[in-house]
Amino acid sequence: MKLWFKAKRYGWGWTPACWQGWLVLGVYFAVLIALFQHADMRSHSGSDTLMSFFVPLVVITAVLFGICWKKGERPGWHWGDADDTPEK
Repeated sequence: MKLWFKAKRYGWGWTPACWQGWLVLGVYFAVLIALFQHADMRSHSGSDTLMSFFVPLVVITAVLFGICWKKGERPGWHWGDADDTPEK
């Protein structure tokens, strides 16, 4: 199975590894922008903003996380490659 996301070299998380990963990330950001524009036009108070932006943001981020988990390497804390350690 081809991985769409590879584990980050430093830290925890993923980075796109092929065009499918970049497409998923692009769709995520397009939905995020559309969500913001929708919330900006319709929100009149803090609770409106919470319901029309924050809750859907959590949902689409959870979907992105699920796709990365299913189609990527298992993430973990990485501090570079093993051969990146300086020699003494």
